[in-house]
Order: sequence, then C-alpha cells, then structure tokens
Amino acid sequence: MKHLALKLVLILVLSSYQGNTQILFYSDIFHGGVTGNGAGLGQGSGTINMNVMIAPGSTIRKAFLIAVRENGIGFAINVTLNNKVYIFSDSTIINDGFVSFLNPATNWDSASIHVIEITKDLSPTVDTYSLFIPPLNEDITQGYYSRYYLYILYENPDLPLISCSLFLNNSDVAPIIFYDLKDISPIITENPVSLTLCTTHFCDTIEDGSFVSVNGNTIGLIGGNEFNTPSSCSGLYSNYSHFNNELFALDDDTADSLMLGTDGLADIKSYVNNGDTTLNITFTYQSDFRPFTNPIRAVMLSYSTPCEEFTTSVTDTTTICLGEELQLLATGGFQYTWWPATGLSDTTIANPIASPQKTTNYTVIIKNDSGCVKTEHVRVSVQSPPVPEGVATQNSLCAQNNGSITVGSINTGSEYTYSLNGEFQSSAFFDNLPPGNYNLQITDTLGCAYEQNDIIIEEINNISAAFDYDILQNNPTKPLLEVPVTVQFNNLSQNANQFAWDINNQQLSAFEPLYTFTDPGVYPITLISTFSEPHCSDTALQILEFVSGVFLEIPNIFTPNKDEINDVFAIEVGGIKTLEIALFNRWGRKIKTEQFNLNPETINEVELWDGIYPDNGEPAPYGVYFYTIIAIDKSNQRFTRNGNVQVVR
Repeated sequence: MKHLALKLVLILVLSSYQGNTQILFYSDIFHGGVTGNGAGLGQGSGTINMNVMIAPGSTIRKAFLIAVRENGIGFAINVTLNNKVYIFSDSTIINDGFVSFLNPATNWDSASIHVIEITKDLSPTVDTYSLFIPPLNEDITQGYYSRYYLYILYENPDLPLISCSLFLNNSDVAPIIFYDLKDISPIITENPVSLTLCTTHFCDTIEDGSFVSVNGNTIGLIGGNEFNTPSSCSGLYSNYSHFNNELFALDDDTADSLMLGTDGLADIKSYVNNGDTTLNITFTYQSDFRPFTNPIRAVMLSYSTPCEEFTTSVTDTTTICLGEELQLLATGGFQYTWWPATGLSDTTIANPIASPQKTTNYTVIIKNDSGCVKTEHVRVSVQSPPVPEGVATQNSLCAQNNGSITVGSINTGSEYTYSLNGEFQSSAFFDNLPPGNYNLQITDTLGCAYEQNDIIIEEINNISAAFDYDILQNNPTKPLLEVPVTVQFNNLSQNANQFAWDINNQQLSAFEPLYTFTDPGVYPITLISTFSEPHCSDTALQILEFVSGVFLEIPNIFTPNKDEINDVFAIEVGGIKTLEIALFNRWGRKIKTEQFNLNPETINEVELWDGIYPDNGEPAPYGVYFYTIIAIDKSNQRFTRNGNVQVVR
C-alpha cells in the first residue's frame, strides 16, 4: 500500500466553487462486474492500447465509449476501436455548454461530453482494445476531442450482485468542485466501494494537481500523465476491474483506499456508512496559480448493495417529426426522474409528453420502493420537414394547361412524395397546369411534411395586336388622298392565330385586308387578335380620316418608356399644310402648344409630344391627356379635332 504524504493547501474561496456538477447517466444492479480504461493524445494523433479485465464466462451487459470535446460545435471526429469506426459529433452529445478549461490564454466555454453505446460490438474474451485517434482537422482554438474512456459492464450469473453508477460532469471547472452524488442504491461497506475518475489537463502534483476528499476525508492529491498517454498535462483516468467483491487495479493504478498522482482508483468503503444513498466528493485545486484548469469529466462508483435485481423498461428509441410530440413511458419503479428537462411536459412522472425541437437523448432515473436505482435511455430523433431550396412556377399562356411548378432540391437524403392539391406523385415537377392557386405538400418516408400554400400560376396574355397600313393610289391622275382611297392593312400582331377586323362597321377575318373608302369621314379601325381562347386577346385601334383629300390618323395611347416602340404621341396626316396642337392635363392646365408647317402633297408623320413636361423636363405621369388639333388644308379650309390620348409607362 502506498503512503500518503501531502501538503494540503486549501483554497477557501467560497465564491469559486461548483456544486451539483454531475448528472447520473447510468445506474444498474446485476450479477457481474465492471471494467474501464482511458485513452487520449491531447492534440496529437495515433494509436493507444487500453487494457480491460472481464471475468471468465461473462457476457457484455452494456458498454459505452465516452468522448470529451473541448469547446466548439458542429465538428465531428472518426475514431477506430479495434477496427470499428465510431463517429462523435453533435448528435452524440449527452450534456454540453460548460467551461472545461480557463486561463489567461484559453477559454473553452462550450465543452461537451459524448457517449456512444457499443455493447453489440464488444467481446468478453478481448482484454486489450486499440483506439486510433486521427489527426485534428479543426483549428485548435475552436476546440478538439481530448479524452476517451471505455466503460464496460459484464454480467455473469455465478458472480454476486454489484451496483454500478456513472456520473457525467455538466458544470464549469472551478478551484473547488463538489460532486454531491445522489440517486445511488444503498451501499454495503463490508466489500470494496470503488471510486474511479476520468479527468483531463492535470499537469502534475507540484502546482497543478487537485486534492480529492470523500465525505470530508482527504484521500489524495492527483495529477500527471497516464502511462499510455505521451502528451503532457493529459490528466488521469482509472484503469480497473471490479467483480466478485474484489477490486483489481490495472496499469499504474492501485486498489487501495488512497489516490496519488495518476492513480485515480480508490476503495472508499472506510469513508462511507453502511446503507448510504448519497456521497459527497470534493476536488480542491492544489495552488492559487491557475485555479481553472483541472476539469473532472466523469465519476464512477461500483459496490455491493442489499438491492435485488429488478426489471425496468422505457420507450424504444424513435423518430418524430419536428413539431410533433411523443408520450414516453418508463416502467418498473416507484419514482421517476427524467433529464434533460428540455421538451418534456413533466420530469417526475413515468409517462411525460416529449416534444423536443432537436434530437435529444433522454435518461430516466428509476427508483423502486426499496430505494434501489436503475437508469434507462431513450433517444428521440427529431426529423426536420423536407424544406426545398425553392419552388419555381411557369405561368400559363392564354389560360391553357401549360403552366408548371418545379420543386427545388432537398438536402436530407431521403425519398419524397409530392402532392399538389391532393394529387400525389414521386416527381418534383408538375406540368400541364391551368391558371389557379395550388397547395404543395412534400412528405418524406417518415411522414414528416412540408407545406406551402397559395402557389399561384397566373394567366399570361402574351398577345400583341398591332397593324399599320399603306395608302394605294388607284388613279395616278387623281390626288393621293381624294376618295375613293384604297388602303392595304398590314397585320403586325404577335402570338395570335385568329383575327377580327372592324373597318367601317364591317367585320373582316382576313389576315391583312385590302379596303376601299368611298366617302370622306372619320373611320375607327379595330383589330382584335386572339389565340384559341376568346378571352386571351389584344386590341389595336387607329383612326383614319379622309376629308376631301385630307387624311388624319390619331392614336389614343403611347408608351414613353424609351424602348423605341410607340415612345411618342405622333399622328399621320395628308393634305395638310399647317397643323397646330394644344395639349392639356386632366385638370385643364395647358401643357404645350406647337405649330407645324407640312407638305400637303405627302403623308407626314408629326411627332406631337414625347411625354415630357416642357416647363420642367419631368416625365408626365400615367393618365389621360386631352388635345385640340387645328389643321389647314391646301385649300385653306380649317379643321378642328378634339380628343384624348393615354400615357402608359
């Protein structure tokens, strides 16, 4: 037995301690034993061997690989244990968000403890496990995985009962750390009561160790580097096995009542009372130089108990959709305590309602009427709805069934069913759609659904009706614009296949009619262009005027948007030698006046207005404007025309 020679320097700084710094992750009562060993390379990589001891004739009851992540979120690591790869990531977190290391240069304020159950992967005949730790891929200042611990429980009907408890840290590192261990089964003190640890960053026992006390009894000063860990300041972990009411030390630990250096194993039966169900363990920093660098990761107990085996159960691991709820159910106990409380309706009943917003690993502590304790675990995976990157629509032309909806990609790696207004298909593309409102639903294989309502496919009228004309001279000896006058109309419509002309109150269906005007007068010329459906159409209107050899064409709309198409209010006239125009806004305010001298023997295009206010150079707003046109023909006959023109931008 080693001798304890300690100089105890207690730091009585009551404001610098952490209490209730643990959570009970696992507790069990069974015939068998427990063994554990650790590994870590700090910020390095390589392979570490871990020795374990399992009683012959045993089977693996439960096994966990535990990992410690120093700070950071969102990054993972692949480690290999005896040729089997395990991935630690955010999905394996049991508890997180605490400070694990703090000094003037470093602040890891988002540490986490990770656990993967590996029961089915282990063999009771294997006594050495090789753990390969790959090189770090992340910036070390963002955190890294620093420590691993293999915790194995094995059962054997020929061995006496043993009670095992695994507590995981969930609070900030501090100069004084209290572990108030509760929810443990009653202790029998006539056999070994094993206390084992998993720690990191304990550099030595000169100035960077921690004193350990149990129920107020100091049992040692711990610190230093484990024999299988070449990195400096690695901290210590217990290497042991406990079965058949005996405690066995492995590697550099010793199975006595004290701890010293890297020996993190102690039989603490002398410091507890028979029948105890609580235990206080205190870790006090050795010096006042750096009081924030000795984090405790896990505390483990194993001992004989008067409890009998009892059967417990919990809801199977399951998956729900985000926003759904699930009733959990634990059985076999008298009292129940669930953690974490996140997403639970009640943490003290056997059947709480769970509605977590993310995947959560729940532990339920089950205590029977004799005060004996076991735990069960259930993982509630939360599946987010299959949200697409976007939804694109193609509008319908002329109310035909030619619209479409295209659903963007979804990055969850599942298969989906798509529904549009209740019609289901496996494709993300919907075509042959008429105009209207559509409701989209995307459902994955788990039944999780994404809905987007009021997707609108609009009716697009892309018909453009337009025409111009040529005035033909039927008789070369007659003035050009004297009636009768023959006009060739030229159809400039686009995207149309049916045409209806109204010329002099006559309906014509020719594509480009030829028409002779026999009497002087004002003639509105209307062209209605359509495509298949009558309501998908466009109308063009021009006015021709023949008055004893005088011709005027005055449009009723123009679009001064600088696209070089119908940008100005322009009229065509023939037989006119003088033209004067006055423009007014809707309130009668005169905008401009202008006079033009023309050649009466030709047809002239006269640009009357470009849509700009002459007095300030500002664009005239959308609306209706009024004009008065005074024309004098070559016979000095005076004509006056009043009307309106619409500005569209």
